[in-house]
Amino acid sequence: MFAIPAVDVLDGKAVRLQRGERAKAHVYHDDPVDAARRWADGGATLIHVVNLNGAFGEPADLVPLCGRLLKVGVPFQIGGGIRNAEIAGRYLEAGASRVVVGTSVVQDPDGFLELLRRAGPERVVVAVDVKVGKVATRGWTATVEETPGALARRLRGLDVRRLLVTDVGRDGMLEGPNVELTREVARAGGIPVIASGGVSCTEDVRRLKAASSEGIEAVIVGKALYEGRIRMEELKGL
Repeated sequence: MFAIPAVDVLDGKAVRLQRGERAKAHVYHDDPVDAARRWADGGATLIHVVNLNGAFGEPADLVPLCGRLLKVGVPFQIGGGIRNAEIAGRYLEAGASRVVVGTSVVQDPDGFLELLRRAGPERVVVAVDVKVGKVATRGWTATVEETPGALARRLRGLDVRRLLVTDVGRDGMLEGPNVELTREVARAGGIPVIASGGVSCTEDVRRLKAASSEGIEAVIVGKALYEGRIRMEELKGL
């Protein structure tokens, strides 16, 4: 399936944010497993889980949640606060198919290399979060000077196999994805890219899939699903 449903977890609940702003969190399910099961029942073949507390730098262990997600019966990848090999290893051992890593790539390069070595490149997705043209870190609360394209090129040299590109300004806003940004990063790095941020309708998903030959392999869909603008079943044939 080209589209991957998102389950963002904040304070133990499934929520959606707007542009990563915690104050604008909206709760959709008191139990994130209910959200995952909803998308699995609709035909999802992979679920994208985000530990928002971890992304914001707070202690929040979702390993117990991983055990419950396994019972849903659909593979899942998890990100948010995974800043060293030990944390990544715990999630992989708990059943996650892949881990999504962002901040450590730019703030602890040596630690990231150790994580990549221990987890294996096929099980690591690197998040390239873009805020006003700059790479964002720490739950999108800070930025660095490295451009998204430069980061993508550097990651290719490290044998990274997959990127997750998010336009922070569009995340949760239902304003349409930044297809050009996603293309630019895919071209710069020559690495398969998962798009994220802004999807509002099935036509947005089709636009991204039309660019699949340029390196866009999938798209994360969040608020549009929760708000009923897209049905999971509609995405199966795209």
